[in-house]
Amino acid sequence: KRFLQKEMETTFRRIETRMVFGAEDFHYRDGPAKAWAVMFTRDRLPLARRTLQTVRAHEPALPILVIDNGSADGTPEMLTKMHDGGLIQKVLLNAHPDVPQWQKSFAVVQGLKLLALERPKWIIWLDDDIEITRPFLQTAIALLDLLAAERVKVITLMDDDEQEQNHPALKYM
Repeated sequence: KRFLQKEMETTFRRIETRMVFGAEDFHYRDGPAKAWAVMFTRDRLPLARRTLQTVRAHEPALPILVIDNGSADGTPEMLTKMHDGGLIQKVLLNAHPDVPQWQKSFAVVQGLKLLALERPKWIIWLDDDIEITRPFLQTAIALLDLLAAERVKVITLMDDDEQEQNHPALKYM
């Protein structure tokens, strides 16, 4: 266990040094960002592009961090352009040989470390193959506030039959 932890930290430091973009302070409404969206991707250029476009269309002020786990299909170039155009606020481009087999878990740790200084109150995990069809942030925050007494910390706003089959909800509201 200690070996894996040390290996992960060493790998993270190597990858962290390759982060090509520093992020300027990003403000949500009148103050610091209270919510951040995080998306992980690898070799899913058309799907990732569509997900990011639809998030931006419905939540234009939501800051986004994208972690690419070594794509070779043009995704890093697309993310670079989106970052340069202000459509996403932070990008981490991993080199595939440095990403462990447990890619998504590794990227979750990276994402949380990169956002630690932002101190977000809410984190929105985005799959790189979804299409956002309406604004969701205020609804999600209201639901979390409503369910706070029940100690609910995670919700999903998916209304897709396939996703419901793969990840059934424990409770509906």
